[in-house]
Amino acid sequence: MIKKYYKWIILVTLSSIVLLFIFFFDFAYQKRREADWTIHEFGNDIIKVITFDKLGRTWVGTTSGVSVLDGETWTHFQNQDYHLPDNTVETIAFDVEENVWIGTFGTTETIETGGYRFYGEKGSGGISIFDGENWTAYTKENSGINGEYVTSIAFDPQGHVWIGTTGGINIFDGKNWNLLQVDNTIQIDTGVKAIAFDQKGRAWISFGSKGGYGGPPPNGLHILTINNGGYKLEKYQDQAPNSITFDNQGHFVVDTPEGKPGTRFNDLNSPLEKGNTTFSVDPIGRIWIGSQGVLLEALSSAVPAPVPDWMISLRKYFHPLTIIFWIGVIIILGVGINYKIWPGVLVGMSIGLTAVVPFGIYDYYKEGLITFAYAVLIGGLFGLFGGFYGLGEEKRHQKPGGYKTKMGIGVGITGGIICTLIAFFIYLLTR
Repeated sequence: MIKKYYKWIILVTLSSIVLLFIFFFDFAYQKRREADWTIHEFGNDIIKVITFDKLGRTWVGTTSGVSVLDGETWTHFQNQDYHLPDNTVETIAFDVEENVWIGTFGTTETIETGGYRFYGEKGSGGISIFDGENWTAYTKENSGINGEYVTSIAFDPQGHVWIGTTGGINIFDGKNWNLLQVDNTIQIDTGVKAIAFDQKGRAWISFGSKGGYGGPPPNGLHILTINNGGYKLEKYQDQAPNSITFDNQGHFVVDTPEGKPGTRFNDLNSPLEKGNTTFSVDPIGRIWIGSQGVLLEALSSAVPAPVPDWMISLRKYFHPLTIIFWIGVIIILGVGINYKIWPGVLVGMSIGLTAVVPFGIYDYYKEGLITFAYAVLIGGLFGLFGGFYGLGEEKRHQKPGGYKTKMGIGVGITGGIICTLIAFFIYLLTR
């Protein structure tokens, strides 16, 4: 009995081994991905800013208002209840008296002009200030803010408020609103992503649109210093980060916190979701990172260890979504071996594999290009069909031995090429 069905027993055993390996590997990968982090869920909200007050509370600005974490309790603020100009909160800062300044972005539309792409003014962003009891709101209509969408707030060593908007930087001394000028003459009216002051009192400014598009020059990350009573602007790098912060030792960090040299946290090596991220470092040195729907809190001041590269690479081939692919490969190849028509199956599959394996099978699932992975299976099926046809011809017409192999290889080559070309054509259409 066993001898009669040993080939199918081997087939089922191999399929079971693949299923178990994928299941346990994915379990280990997810555990490693979430290690060293506390995960706070935010539904569909996009986290825009993370900051901390002197009481140790965490303030998080999202596309649905402000959330405050005090110990283990979250409190949520929205515009209809707490005088926010808009629910999309881009920046939160605290002055020397611990008043909270909240900058909102408002509803936007994208405008193209002069070869540049930026957000045009359509909604109602601004600033809300809360002193613990009362709210004060500033918008373009009732203040000197030159841009309706506030993207960054920072305080210089003199206590002046620097407000980054889609229209430049305003400096507010408590009475007067002034647009930043460089070399005492040039007004900066381009969009601002982020502002932060270092221990030397220099302003680090990221110019560009919050949406990731460039605006009119200057663009990129710049350092602003005092020069002969005025300000001098020097470019630091072309990239314009969404976030700028300094850790508790004064070290400069932008966009994504770095661990070991060259290591960055992303959706593959940490629990982050895809899309723009923001981050901060709390007073005890722990890293916080936010993206769409998730806020990560490091468990300690040690830099969390990302998922090793080898696990990320291996998962491209053994992701749960690739189960159908692997079981299909085993079954088709098993049938080919059982009927001794495996050469055509191998050839048909191999043509599709040349397009899939070098990049990782899951990459095509992830990008919605399942057809590339299926090209392997369908190429094998063509080889299987050709082999069966050749096998039938050998029996019916006494074709010479090896005819089934030739037919299998020929049809397998044809099917593999056709399927891969179709997959590549679909890839071009969906780019």
